[in-house]
Amino acid sequence: MEITKREVIASIGIVSLMLILGLFIGSAISNHQMDQNQKYYEAIHINTKQLFQYGLDTSVGDAFVYGTLIAKDPVTYP
Repeated sequence: MEITKREVIASIGIVSLMLILGLFIGSAISNHQMDQNQKYYEAIHINTKQLFQYGLDTSVGDAFVYGTLIAKDPVTYP
């Protein structure tokens, strides 16, 4: 079995093309993920009732609201 120069050059060309394509796709995925995470990094963290009311009045956008959740009228099913 003999390997010719043409086969070696074609193999190197295919491998380099696949590496470039893989790097391009990887960077596109990374950029998309960073864009999706940006809204969480820019969100306002709300801890108090006054800040929550201010956020409702001014329509601040995305926010993380921290607090306790209490069931006012719990429902049961027998």
